Amino acid sequence: MVFIQYNFLLVLVLFAFVFTHCYFKLTSKIIRERHECIVKKLEGKINLNRNYIQNRQERLANYSFLEYNLSEVLVPQNTIRIE
Repeated sequence: MVFIQYNFLLVLVLFAFVFTHCYFKLTSKIIRERHECIVKKLEGKINLNRNYIQNRQERLANYSFLEYNLSEVLVPQNTIRIE
């Protein structure tokens, strides 16, 4: 009778060990997959922001170039010539 109880406890402990091992392995896999998904989303958003910033800098450079050209063209004349 004691031998049967000992075997039952041994099987129960073994089952508990296998269950916890599988549970933690599965949860760590789920956490790793979620982490990778979040990292990919963040990398995509970072790339979008990087492209937006680059486009904005190019537009601002074009605006400053146009502003410089307009300031040269629209230089006020000191003399007015009337004919």
